Amino acid sequence: YVMVPLTDNNFILACLITSKIEKREEFYDDKILKDCLIKLTSKQISCLRIKSLIDCNQPLFLSKEEFKDRVKDIQIIDEHLPKTLKHEIITKLKKSPAVKQIIKQTINEYL
Repeated sequence: YVMVPLTDNNFILACLITSKIEKREEFYDDKILKDCLIKLTSKQISCLRIKSLIDCNQPLFLSKEEFKDRVKDIQIIDEHLPKTLKHEIITKLKKSPAVKQIIKQTINEYL
């Protein structure tokens, strides 16, 4: 997961990162949903070893405790997102028709 920092430190907004690019692209048959996938290289996020993508259609918005309970065996790498990538993630989250309105409102309020 990639975490989008919020001004409220009690909550986490996270989007899945996967290296299964083709499988994720095939999962979405709607062009708008496919447009909310962000392809990545290690130039954008240095800890990535292979090409990957961020899925901005199914974000998690959870308290830190809920996130820890739900996502087990996760390796945490503290790497700051480039501003351009953070902006792209936020734009795609707002654009995606699959993202719940409450999450879009939270983005507007806490970013």
